[in-house]
Amino acid sequence: MENEIIEVDYAYVSKFRRLCEAEGVPLSETKNTRWFRTAGHEAFAGLLQFSEKKVRLKALFVQKEWRGFGFASKLVDYRIGIAKQHGFDVETIVKDVPNRTHPYIRRGFRVAGKLPNGNLRMLLVNKFDQFEG
Repeated sequence: MENEIIEVDYAYVSKFRRLCEAEGVPLSETKNTRWFRTAGHEAFAGLLQFSEKKVRLKALFVQKEWRGFGFASKLVDYRIGIAKQHGFDVETIVKDVPNRTHPYIRRGFRVAGKLPNGNLRMLLVNKFDQFEG
């Protein structure tokens, strides 16, 4: 099925390393990372479990000719769904530019801090405690 999301290994994803680097999307093989892609299109993303209760959404990439068709949103939603299914807290690190932060803000992420390199650390928060204090 063309719009399904399938799990792939890092060997598949690594073919796009240069394209990712050119666009500022870090791509590296890390322990405990699961990689997903949209079937029939060159769009992929990683889901890194780095503790028993927290996962990081990482390395979202969609080739230019496939942008604007909703593949990034599908991959974000899919990975959030996996995290919620397993009861994980979710975070992501993104560049501080609207086209990178907007998909996450729309889904309930909030900025939790700024890293020394200028990127933002964003956490998915429960709507009920989103703006405490």
